[in-house]
Amino acid sequence: MITIYYWAAMKKFQGRGFPIALALEFAGVPYEVLGNDDLPESFCFAVPIVKLSTGQLMSQTPMIMDVLGSEFGLGGSTPAEKVDCKQLLLDFNDMFDEVQKDGKWTAENGRQDKWFALVEKRLQASKFLVSSEITVADLHAFWVASLIVMKKGKIEPEKYPKARTPSSRDP
Repeated sequence: MITIYYWAAMKKFQGRGFPIALALEFAGVPYEVLGNDDLPESFCFAVPIVKLSTGQLMSQTPMIMDVLGSEFGLGGSTPAEKVDCKQLLLDFNDMFDEVQKDGKWTAENGRQDKWFALVEKRLQASKFLVSSEITVADLHAFWVASLIVMKKGKIEPEKYPKARTPSSRDP
């Protein structure tokens, strides 16, 4: 059993715990969510923290997603896909951070266009971000894209038709 530790056991908000739970749900892996007050002593600094079935604890959402991707077949199949998946986890983590900072993610400074152009290019190359199969990078991206829409408004379909929504992609 895998345990996710997060603020108020993710009952008030899911935040960075959401993509982790999404990956476990997608992989069909049993898990539980406990509050940060239930966290055993560890070397980890901040939630989300995950306790693997081995008992090992780890934090940092991109790292957790990478380990879950490797363990449950959602981290890419080939060596190149595995590298791409890791890169995208970190890219989307950077996007998340930029969206949270005032003035960092704007149309005026071009950051939003640079990031969406990268996503669009990836989605033109394959059905999903890394390959023809969903990876943890796609699941992490879904969470970040949801946050972008909540904070910044819709993703322009004219400029980024493939990044805008999964339903706009080729079947």
